[in-house]
Amino acid sequence: MKRTSVPTSAGIGLCVAFVLFASCADVPPLTDGPFVGHVDSRSIHVYARAAQLGVIQAALASEGLTRTLSANAEAANDAMVHFRFEDLEPERDYSLCISSADGSQTAARSIRTPSATATSQTLAFASCAHDLHYPHQAIWQRLQEARIDGLVLLGDTPYIDSTVLSTQRARRRAFHRVPELATLLARVPVWTTWDDHDFGKNDVDGRLKGKEFSRQALLEWSALATAGNGTAGIYTSLRRGPLEVFLLDTRTFSNTENGADGLPSLLGETQWRWLRAGLLQSDAPFKLIASSMVWNGAVRPLKTDMWTNWQHERNRLWSFIGSEGIEGVVLLSGDVHRTRVFAHSCEALSGYRLHEFVTSPAANNVHEAAKQPHPDLLFDVGVNEAALIVEVDAATPDGLSVRSIGARGNTLREDRLNTSDLVRGAGEPLRSAFVDGQRRVVRGGELQLLVDTHAFASITALYSPGRRNLLAQHWSVGRDVVAATEREEVAWSSGSLRWSAAGPWTVVLVEQHVGNGAQDAPVLPPLQLALENSHSVITPAALTVCGELRGRKVGLSILALNDARVLPAPLLRDGAIHFPKVQAATSSADTSTQRYVCYALVLHSRIPTASEFAALLAH
Repeated sequence: MKRTSVPTSAGIGLCVAFVLFASCADVPPLTDGPFVGHVDSRSIHVYARAAQLGVIQAALASEGLTRTLSANAEAANDAMVHFRFEDLEPERDYSLCISSADGSQTAARSIRTPSATATSQTLAFASCAHDLHYPHQAIWQRLQEARIDGLVLLGDTPYIDSTVLSTQRARRRAFHRVPELATLLARVPVWTTWDDHDFGKNDVDGRLKGKEFSRQALLEWSALATAGNGTAGIYTSLRRGPLEVFLLDTRTFSNTENGADGLPSLLGETQWRWLRAGLLQSDAPFKLIASSMVWNGAVRPLKTDMWTNWQHERNRLWSFIGSEGIEGVVLLSGDVHRTRVFAHSCEALSGYRLHEFVTSPAANNVHEAAKQPHPDLLFDVGVNEAALIVEVDAATPDGLSVRSIGARGNTLREDRLNTSDLVRGAGEPLRSAFVDGQRRVVRGGELQLLVDTHAFASITALYSPGRRNLLAQHWSVGRDVVAATEREEVAWSSGSLRWSAAGPWTVVLVEQHVGNGAQDAPVLPPLQLALENSHSVITPAALTVCGELRGRKVGLSILALNDARVLPAPLLRDGAIHFPKVQAATSSADTSTQRYVCYALVLHSRIPTASEFAALLAH
């Protein structure tokens, strides 16, 4: 490509002229595009198809400078042209104009580079869009209305079912001409991988003949910053503020080589090393590993292309996440023509539950045969048009919103994950121990709370798992206690408790000194609940209450940290939690268990899962 720069006055005049006089050209310079590919804080990648063979120029103008690049539209590349503008400024609006040698021009289009340190970001994910069955696809318009910052296509976008180069090109051209999609791709950066139907044929692996032609067509009709190892594969990654996406290629290398364990590989060793290095180097709060095929095994009968057919490699990845302490991992997938949510019980490998969000189809038929049960399945629905919107808001940078939407923009399912959900030990049971005369509450084998035991009926500490620091320490005013921090709030006053928790749970330790000779008395006054539609679970040592607070499902677990024979669980009666009476210590021999009594109040920002219930109640 040839690159030149001209002063801003010429650049602005050039683009203005393109806007004012584009209608003067008899033949537009392009048949398709321009479409926006990879965009980051320092670069913009654009692709388009020229109307005639020859030299095509692209001019990018902003605040004092116009950069011009040239590309040759040739029959050998199906008249596709690519422009890569680099060394740009973050958070700047650029105006793009494209012209051909005969003087025809496109109207100027604005493209903005993001901030390198953005705290807000919204990405959309979609798979399985069949333009032959659905010539109009409303889901793309809904995504544009959602003001997404980028789109990631997870494969079967489009359906091709051939490795013949002319067929690959024709089908990708037709897909880009779906009206709603063409409008979106002209305005929003797009990244893409493939699944079986756009790779070549249904359920095929990397031994497919002609796959090099599929790669050629995909790279012609996209603008990725990197693609595979440079000569094979299309895996790539992108970093957008708090989100880093690792977009896998689960077709090119599958079953073509063995992994380091000597077993058939899905990713291939080169892609595996790339993924491992990327995860280790990433400092993104949320790391999204996106795969065209699903990570679970709950698929239609006789289906073979899912990660559980390479379970040794899936376990290898999950074990790597756990052993290296990789935090913030979320799994994404498509393919199965259903919208589904899983929370994989893989803590023994990864250190925490890995959530998988399946989005399929964007525009195609639903597969009822894929409605298969799974012990970790949280949600399932089948709709003909769906997409996934993943968002981090600057107001709550520790929270990830994952929302599935339908063709009307309606919400099918919304989940919220916090950074504290995605760390080693999240969801593990509380345990307690006496050390050096002080009560230490230990969670997941690591010291989390060091509580002063010399307070009378007070909230002595407030901790949110995963934040690795005490957020508040010891406020006490007799029996009326108020504790507050910048991000969390707990108040105890006149027998009421109010809270807002940023993490999956907040732990509040409540202790009372029951001195020798004291009269039998409740540890604490009754605690009135403001939960609606509440229900409870009681064991000898714990009480768990779930319900709704201002329309949000929450839970409260109260665990007796002393021996249950000394400190029974409280009771729920008439909408209030009543703490039991505790007999004071009568001799110095039993002061270790009766002099100080302790409850842990576990405040859930969502209703716990069954396994979390079990863990809490086991403490």
